[in-house]
Amino acid sequence: MKEKSLIRQYIWKVWVFVMCNIALFWVIFISNDLSMAPFKEIWKQFTLEKSIIAAIAPLVTIVLLGVLPSYVKAILVFWRIKDPLPGSRVFTELAKEDQRIDLDRIRQKHGELPESSAEQNRLWYKIYKSHRLKIIVSESHKAFLLTRDIASVSAIFLLCFSLSSFFVSGSLKIKIGYIIFLIAQYLLLSIVARNYGNRFVCNVLAEESA
Repeated sequence: MKEKSLIRQYIWKVWVFVMCNIALFWVIFISNDLSMAPFKEIWKQFTLEKSIIAAIAPLVTIVLLGVLPSYVKAILVFWRIKDPLPGSRVFTELAKEDQRIDLDRIRQKHGELPESSAEQNRLWYKIYKSHRLKIIVSESHKAFLLTRDIASVSAIFLLCFSLSSFFVSGSLKIKIGYIIFLIAQYLLLSIVARNYGNRFVCNVLAEESA
């Protein structure tokens, strides 16, 4: 299953994430409404009164998903500049920690397993193509792509919204708290995406060694 077809299945979830972040920024810094009103009412007010922003949110989502190449998204998730993809270390690191994977069985099928990052990723991708349509592989792939894209968008929001907060009204304490929230959001989502990515590549090898 190709990446683009998987993205179409979850893009609405990214749109919801984008809307929630825009709504939070709007409520804190634009409408200056920090009351304890239920979020449902805040969301209703935002989507009704700011219908133009709500209408262009899907377009904003598409732009945000396309502004960063996949390689940069991988760097933001795995915090590695060189060879960030988990397939680049799947045989030397990740597979050894997964009890489902029988590396000896994989060696019988593919010969001596590579150690270089490029060769590891190349062999892993070759194996992946044989199992990409299996449910456990396709679902874990989708979960990884979803969380990777949300984490990448959160990194963009961290940069853009934290800078924008200093050009709008509001107390310094609120602005610092908001930036801390954006940092925590990105860190949490990147860790989640990393875990899903590692699980995805290991699921492929688990199917190969079954």
